[in-house]
Amino acid sequence: RAVSEKTGIALGTLNKYVAMTSVPSVANAVKLANVAGVSVEYLATGVKVISPERDGDGWEGVEDRMSLEIREVVDPLLFERLFIAVEKAHKDAGTPAPSHRIALATGEVLNALRQRVVSLRDKPIVEAVIPVVLEDLRQGLEEAKRLPGSGKLTAS
Repeated sequence: RAVSEKTGIALGTLNKYVAMTSVPSVANAVKLANVAGVSVEYLATGVKVISPERDGDGWEGVEDRMSLEIREVVDPLLFERLFIAVEKAHKDAGTPAPSHRIALATGEVLNALRQRVVSLRDKPIVEAVIPVVLEDLRQGLEEAKRLPGSGKLTAS
């Protein structure tokens, strides 16, 4: 509400920005940057621009984005692909699970994928890492079968 009052941007519009269902216009981005005390470039990229007088090349590098963290939206097709792979891994391991547990395990696989890649938008890297996180899942399922009660089997 305070940001809405300081910028003159409607609260509903700000909520759309936060939910990532809308992108600010240039005019609104300038207003938000001014209220946040950062440059528009920093608001958009997380890279802080320093004046050449203070820093030789004008760039300080990537900094902590504070509360301006950019959240990536999960691609439903990626989630579906991982869900199918997780379901197959459970069947192959002889540990079938109900769909709500497969969904939970899929979320964990997606989180593991996010930890290993810089951006889910980088398709070639994501494609290269998917087999790695699925292999981790398969190993966890096999270990859980060997050691019942170990807590390794999330989707049981």
